[in-house]
Amino acid sequence: DRKAAVAADPNADDETRESAKESLRIIHDIKIQALNSYLEQEHRREREREASASTERREHLLLALQTSDELKLQFLRVEDFIERKAARRMVQYWKLGLHLFGPSFRRQGRITLDDLDDCSVLLRWCLARLMPEKDESGRSVVVLRPFISNDTESMEEIGDFHSDNQLVPLEISPDACAKAVWYVLQAALEQESCQMKGYVLLIDKRKDSQQVRSQVDTNSRRQAVVNVQQCFPAKLCAQHLLLGENSADQNHPWWQQALSVLSISLGMRLIVHVGAESEILAELERTFGIAPDNLPVDVGGTVDNEHFPRWLEDRRSAGI
Repeated sequence: DRKAAVAADPNADDETRESAKESLRIIHDIKIQALNSYLEQEHRREREREASASTERREHLLLALQTSDELKLQFLRVEDFIERKAARRMVQYWKLGLHLFGPSFRRQGRITLDDLDDCSVLLRWCLARLMPEKDESGRSVVVLRPFISNDTESMEEIGDFHSDNQLVPLEISPDACAKAVWYVLQAALEQESCQMKGYVLLIDKRKDSQQVRSQVDTNSRRQAVVNVQQCFPAKLCAQHLLLGENSADQNHPWWQQALSVLSISLGMRLIVHVGAESEILAELERTFGIAPDNLPVDVGGTVDNEHFPRWLEDRRSAGI
């Protein structure tokens, strides 16, 4: 981290920066070689097994070995340069990618909007959105909406949902949810700042409808999204869970603090926000460097509803 900071420091002299960059290149080469050795060792072990179940794993290990050094380095960054953890994440990445996108993912190693026809409704519904700017620390900001919402106002123009005071996605599979989130994280990872510093996630549960939750299976959809997060080569630095002001006794929010502390100790990096919208927005900006002008209007920010559809159209026009 110190070498990376010096290499990117505009105040450092040219010689110092170049020396730091060269040191980083050497370290990265060594770690990539170590990762390759670990993957090769695992691949040999799988070849020695006769179980048919290992055939699929051999393919995933081989795809991981064939992954570009640039992407291998990204997996290493996410796992703090621990080769074993990076290898495990890579195998899961290829396993899930092939499951979601099929043979085209094997050939291309990435997806475009043309691969997402079966979840176009979710993209238009803004299940996952990449915000236009970074937070104060230079990390990408991704906003997730609840799977079941009372937010009828922002959903009126989408015809693929039915309304009975609440809006419930119809026949939306867990895989479709995973694909939508995968695409948004892939877009975030195109930015060098996300590669180096990761991203933060805002999960807005304030309009989550408990009354109709029993009508659909939200757990499998939520797990599908978590599966993407756990294998993607982008570091999840924090999860901000936004709850309504009636979610707890505001005078004794002890459970809010306890849950946040517990989640951090378990590596979940979950921060719970309970209160009025103005209070939550002020806390996000003051404590976490996420300003209202980098949040969508349905969360209380100023990024208008047209931003994300324009973003999607621009990317579709560019073939990405």
